Amino acid sequence: MSSESVEFEHAVRQSMRLQGTARFDAATRALAIVDNGEYLDGFDSTFTVNRRRDLREKATDTRYDAAVTAYSLGHLESAANYARDVLADDPYRESTWRLSMKVAAAMGHDDRVINAFRRCQDKLAELQTSPAQSTRRLLDQLRR
Repeated sequence: MSSESVEFEHAVRQSMRLQGTARFDAATRALAIVDNGEYLDGFDSTFTVNRRRDLREKATDTRYDAAVTAYSLGHLESAANYARDVLADDPYRESTWRLSMKVAAAMGHDDRVINAFRRCQDKLAELQTSPAQSTRRLLDQLRR
């Protein structure tokens, strides 16, 4: 007997062993498994709540990996979509804001580069911090 959560985790481990298009395709298949619905929906024991959190974090990490891989393959729409999904789950993930800036620049959307930086700045301000120097340098590089 196998559960979708175990199948998802196995698929993620498999995807991490691959590169390029094969990695992107495997990550996409893994995410399709977890996107079928919440783990043990309707049950709210401590175990199930913690397991949902762990699966959500793993799914977010996998979406980030899919976004990075898509970007490296030149699949800019997919990269933008996955990055957007990551930021919906974890708006404080600065690496994803940087990726969003790169994707916007690659798509020729200079205004979106600045918008992504500003949104990153706003989100990090909620934590009484500001974007890292690497994020500021990236903004300067992309605006040249």
